[in-house]
Amino acid sequence: MTLPDYTQNENRVLSRILVHHAQTRPDTVFLWADETRITYAEALQQAKVYAAFLQDENLAQGDRLCLFMGSSVDFILLAFAANLLGVHWIPVNTDYRGRWLQETLQDSQPRLVITDTQYQSRLTEIHCDVPVRVLGQDRLAGNPESVTVADQRYGDTASIMWTSGTTGKSKGVMQSHNAWVRSALSAAEMGGMVDGDVSYNCLPLYNSAAWVTGIYPALVTGTTCALDPAFSATSFWERTRYYGATHVFTLGAMHMFLWAAPKSDLDRDNPVRSAQMVPMPDEIREPFKERFGIKAIHQGFGQSEIMLLMRRFDDGETLWPPNSLGTPASDIEVALLDDDDHPVAVGQPGEVCIREKSAHVLFNGYFNNEAATRDAFRHDWY
Repeated sequence: MTLPDYTQNENRVLSRILVHHAQTRPDTVFLWADETRITYAEALQQAKVYAAFLQDENLAQGDRLCLFMGSSVDFILLAFAANLLGVHWIPVNTDYRGRWLQETLQDSQPRLVITDTQYQSRLTEIHCDVPVRVLGQDRLAGNPESVTVADQRYGDTASIMWTSGTTGKSKGVMQSHNAWVRSALSAAEMGGMVDGDVSYNCLPLYNSAAWVTGIYPALVTGTTCALDPAFSATSFWERTRYYGATHVFTLGAMHMFLWAAPKSDLDRDNPVRSAQMVPMPDEIREPFKERFGIKAIHQGFGQSEIMLLMRRFDDGETLWPPNSLGTPASDIEVALLDDDDHPVAVGQPGEVCIREKSAHVLFNGYFNNEAATRDAFRHDWY
């Protein structure tokens, strides 16, 4: 079984990759959630059913679809349905309610909102002036044969991710197909992913990390992504055993909770071969690997605007400086600059600035916010 030639830009389109695998490895499981297993062929077929529904709702290339729903296989298939049509899908944080939820939906300017029965009531509490359809209540289906797949380029916007808003009002990061694919390929390379591997994701699907470390690395390698709706420190290792997960990703305090848990004779009884645990304090990285029997714990640094910025391979040989972020990705230039755009001296603080070496590596700008996009760049540096 062959993978697409990712050196060719025309192969770096998410829906095109799904179509390729549906043809070349139709019976390989792509998405797995408890007893639900969806092969690549089934994933494409269901994505077309959803795409036909979106077409019937008059969504077309360049339109926007908001997904306000819990993490599930259907969430992912709806995103692929949007990709097939060239519709920009926008996940909305399920912690939002009231004014924040209403403003996020208004700022997204969608043609349609899809929710599920768990979050439906949140939308009835606010004014939503676009149609809302409810998964599990409305029939989200159409004739898959009627779907007109959009002609898309690798630099076209695939999705819009709203930032967390920690430094100001949230902004909609427009991410291209290529931005997703380059980051997913890097994650797959770091993990040494091969046929039969299973990536385990328990991060929320409104977060870029879930897609770039779990779903899309499985997609670009034609392997399996296992999904749970949320992280649980008490059942994490049990779930990796259930799925036979070879690759995991944890963020922030997640792995610290795992480390703080009482030691068990079952700690090493897990199938995990490679982990991205960001950020992992250097002083516990080797003890963590020894305790849980993990061969490699990789590190990375990025954000929604540039999902692959720095990466730090754990090859068992390289001695990284303490708490190093690693090395820059090969398709960007990274510099630490002062307020006048001059490189700072070693040991002095500066701002991390990035310049593309290849097209469509950085984000496509902030949705409907040209001023914020302009402010994010200076003299070709982001």
